[in-house]
Amino acid sequence: MKRVLISCNLAPSGGCETHIAHLAPMLRRAGAEVTLIAQAYQLDEVRRTRLDEAGVRVVTTPFDWNSPHPRLRQLWAAVAARVRLGREYDTLLGVGAGGFHLFCKQFVKRGGLSIYNHVGAPVGLNRMQQWSLQKMDAVIAMSPTVANALRDTYGRGEPLASLPHLTHPGQLHDLPPDGPAGDRELRVGFFGGLVAGKRPDLLVRLWPTLEIGVARLDLHGGGHLFEPLRAEVHRLGRSDVEVHGPYRHDALSTLMHRSDFVVLPSLFEGLPQVLIEAMAHGVPFVATDVGGVRDLAVDNPDVLVVGTGESDVAEGVREMARRVRSGAVSRHRLRELWRRRYSPEVVEAAWRAALLSPERFFDACGRGR
Repeated sequence: MKRVLISCNLAPSGGCETHIAHLAPMLRRAGAEVTLIAQAYQLDEVRRTRLDEAGVRVVTTPFDWNSPHPRLRQLWAAVAARVRLGREYDTLLGVGAGGFHLFCKQFVKRGGLSIYNHVGAPVGLNRMQQWSLQKMDAVIAMSPTVANALRDTYGRGEPLASLPHLTHPGQLHDLPPDGPAGDRELRVGFFGGLVAGKRPDLLVRLWPTLEIGVARLDLHGGGHLFEPLRAEVHRLGRSDVEVHGPYRHDALSTLMHRSDFVVLPSLFEGLPQVLIEAMAHGVPFVATDVGGVRDLAVDNPDVLVVGTGESDVAEGVREMARRVRSGAVSRHRLRELWRRRYSPEVVEAAWRAALLSPERFFDACGRGR
């Protein structure tokens, strides 16, 4: 039986948390023994239950995600690891930033492999991210563009591969027939953290200037900009803009089904799961060219990747509105592309190979360059 150790920090919700909540049970179903070690473990009830029911072992500290004592949290985790882990793991997967991954290498048996799963933007890495990038045996980035940037900017050599994170988009509704939207009201959606780096405030500011016909903007997510955005919408008197706040993942299918297209004007990303989820639901998107976003547009005529400038975002929204109104985009074509490239079956098979047969997996990736 393969033994896999996953080193991570688990916030109440987020892309990495979704990834691990699907990855660890999937490895258990494949016959592996899986242990998570986390300095902070604050998953929501759904994700926590999924891990418990799968028999995933969790070694953690009593500190939550927002603990003001990070060094004490690290020390506690180090002591817990030495007492409870042993040294017989075949594979270590370190997800996200953190020097703790390097500490956990000691628990990998001789001949095993430590893998750093880089999350987020491929530039501006802090010291710990750079150490993990160089000192772990292998690296998995979230997309080919991110992997190439890690190679070119930071000199990370082989073994280096790219895999999107695991996500399950929920119930997939039957898609309506493709065709022009005409003059009807368009529903434009933003899904994600209401935080500065994702720039939902830019959408609110641009909205009155876009002139895309009858349309409304729905912002879904939580974060420190929630109240300021609601206040700004109220100040502007915009009845066609609504800030809805956080949403449950099991509500995503319904919210996506109502959307004509999604906009994500971020300044920093890895490979946003919400864009892959939009594709699963046949929803076109406009997104800025950051991280690995451009990889989602390869041979994909139903999405737009634009520059990060305000005028680039504005023109991208206008162009997508024109395409939707004219019928130039195809929800069915977009979903079919998702099935071939990013469906759970496709991505799970790749992650099983990466963590349970890593030597063969990375050897094949190197030959495929």
